[in-house]
Amino acid sequence: MKRIYLILLGLILGIYMTGCYGDKGNYDYQWIQDIEIDSLFNFKKDSTITVSRSQVLKIDVDLKKIILGTENETEVANPEDYIYEWKVLANNSTLDEDMILSTEKNLNDTIWLGEGSYQVNYSVTEKNSGVTWITYFKLRVVTRYTGGHIFLTEDANQNIEIELWASVPDNEERVHETGVLARSGFPYTKGGAKFVKRITDNYAGSGVWIATGENTGWLNLPNFDWSEENLIGMYMTVPDENDYIIENIVDVTNTQSKIIYCESGHILVLKRGGINPTITYTNSMEFKAAPYFGGNDDAALVWDETNKRFVMYQWAQSTMPTVEPNCYETTEEYAYQGYELLYMTERSNYVNTIAVLQDPENNYHVCNFEMRDNGGSYINYVVSDYEIEGDISSLENASYMAIDKSNGFFYWAQGNKIYVSYHPSSSVSDCVEVSLQDTEGNTVTITDDICMLTQCNNNLCIATWSDTNKGKAYIVSTNQSDSRRLTVQNIFETNNPVKSVTTW
Repeated sequence: MKRIYLILLGLILGIYMTGCYGDKGNYDYQWIQDIEIDSLFNFKKDSTITVSRSQVLKIDVDLKKIILGTENETEVANPEDYIYEWKVLANNSTLDEDMILSTEKNLNDTIWLGEGSYQVNYSVTEKNSGVTWITYFKLRVVTRYTGGHIFLTEDANQNIEIELWASVPDNEERVHETGVLARSGFPYTKGGAKFVKRITDNYAGSGVWIATGENTGWLNLPNFDWSEENLIGMYMTVPDENDYIIENIVDVTNTQSKIIYCESGHILVLKRGGINPTITYTNSMEFKAAPYFGGNDDAALVWDETNKRFVMYQWAQSTMPTVEPNCYETTEEYAYQGYELLYMTERSNYVNTIAVLQDPENNYHVCNFEMRDNGGSYINYVVSDYEIEGDISSLENASYMAIDKSNGFFYWAQGNKIYVSYHPSSSVSDCVEVSLQDTEGNTVTITDDICMLTQCNNNLCIATWSDTNKGKAYIVSTNQSDSRRLTVQNIFETNNPVKSVTTW
């Protein structure tokens, strides 16, 4: 960065000037008019400084005064005699109001401005006289990275934050960025973490959705900033604070809709920019739904927590898709009346649903469902149902569960270990411990307790935590021919325990 020279001028008020000329022997400096302040930056006003967001912008300023009796000879000024301000103007930018970057003589600050162009005014004010000299330059902020992993973390007091591990284009560098929510202005950071999820939709909040124990909203990309209208309540035709806290949100791409599972047990449908009233059970009877999604783009499989059975939700088909207000009874054979649902998810191809159920005799089942067209309406059909055998003590005490969407394997965690029960090609149903390895085949040992196990695209994410070692998040891929083998693709360190993960 070129050095910036400011010629600091004398007093301009008449009373000061009179005193100066009346006692010339006490002063070394005189008033000099018609100074072109901009030329002292050594670049023109229309010049632009480009900086990547999240990087440090450093500009050193060399303060000088003109020596009495000369035209351009200078000496160093005392920095303590002046007040400084680097101000970003809101005019013609995305800012709502002016923002102060720094009040130091030199600028040496990390730039968190959103992607775009700005005008930055630099002012120097003499403390004794109050005289201010101002110049400016153009600042262009660009995105440093374009993708990576987003981790929602939660500390011991259930305060949440977001940590990024991002990739820099055309570079092997990975950036670890913390404090994302604090910088964004998102105010609902207490009550524990529910989930973080990347949502892309022309009719809904497009960005990074965040659900906490206080409220649900989203951050805009690529700047990870928040606006007051970025809250789920803005989409509700009839706002209901009981439904502001969300357990899960599912993107149904074919109908450009979102199924929203609320902590209250309500199911909402976000469609074409509005949330319709709560879906009800047959005969308009309200029910409490488990926060799991199964189904495809034509129909959804819903677990009715009130009556302990599966019910069906079918999308209405029309030129302008609308929302059906009701779930419907499914066939008695496949309702699994009286069971307990432990986990459920859709497969990556949106054809099958896999559910883990516990029957009244405390046996565990892994069930594969299909949605089949029955003359224009859809029914759920069980393709397979196998009982988990062997020593099930680890499953009885499982902390976290996940299903590999690519292959349908069911995994769970206990302590620092991962277990699996399902291998379709060899009909393995015993509970066996999983081994982790790196991409070169070396064993990877997890020593700290697992604090999260979940899907991450077509991989799994295993997060661990200890006060000594802090957090680690393992992104692992499954093996189609051996469900007991997980390959670690990446390991990310975190400052707090991870509770949810998404990518962008």
